[in-house]
Amino acid sequence: MGKYDKDRFQKELAIRYCLARGVVPFLEVVVRSIADLSDSVEILTDLDVLGIETLGDGGLRRTIFDCKTTIKMSSINRAFWAAGVKEYTGCNEAYVLVKGKAVHNHRISALAIDVDLHDEQSFKDLGRTFDQAFPADDCYQAAIVLAIFFDVLASAFVLWAAMGRDIRRFYEPSMEKAVFETGLRYYLWGGKESYNIRQQMRERAAAENRGTVELPGWESLIAFVGLIVSAPQSILDCANVCRELSIRAAAGADATFDKRISNHLKTKSRIRQFSAGLGDYLVEAGALPKDLAKRMQSGLFEV
Repeated sequence: MGKYDKDRFQKELAIRYCLARGVVPFLEVVVRSIADLSDSVEILTDLDVLGIETLGDGGLRRTIFDCKTTIKMSSINRAFWAAGVKEYTGCNEAYVLVKGKAVHNHRISALAIDVDLHDEQSFKDLGRTFDQAFPADDCYQAAIVLAIFFDVLASAFVLWAAMGRDIRRFYEPSMEKAVFETGLRYYLWGGKESYNIRQQMRERAAAENRGTVELPGWESLIAFVGLIVSAPQSILDCANVCRELSIRAAAGADATFDKRISNHLKTKSRIRQFSAGLGDYLVEAGALPKDLAKRMQSGLFEV
């Protein structure tokens, strides 16, 4: 999001709304074509803000926020456009923020297609139903949106939120470790057939390539999975905190923001445990400097 982005303020509102609801926000998510028939990757559009939250036992709910300050089409037509993008991307609902006040009939009609139409004031009023201080800057993500783009650890937790739910379905506390490892191996490789094909490719590439195909840091990965299967519903809680700590490292500490993070960590006891576990695994699997894991844990425990 550039400094002169016309829709910058609305995107900041959408991010703050996500944070007020405990939803993980992603800025300017690219939507690509489902077909791959050209030499270059075709980008169809981008989602101004995408919010992801967990439901029940680990399912994910996706919400689109479409922000428009220019008046090139009516609010209801913008809602129709958002509904189409929502269906194409497999999202659950959409919010459309427009500059001018939307006609009441348009707002009611948009709800029939799971699109909530708002002008800036009505959206602020909605946000205050979740947080009386909305839209105050009380999170690093809301204040410094440029630093949100790249955060590997936070993004990895979004992926593991879905994977943890699946793994919990075939994990049993009483099963033998070898049996669980076999099931996990096939799951991660996309099934037994896919794994066997990869194994055969490895062996045919060179005669000395004997042994089983494994992901890097396999034993550490098994240990991390052993942690998260105990509470898969807590995995996504780590994403927001890791995102905040990432921006904190780039922007500098702020006492108000740190207090919010600290309070969140106190109420969610799994966050530090899961974050340290995934951090250690990524450092080992990526052959990164071991000091990186120590620095990550230092930042995690100093707040």
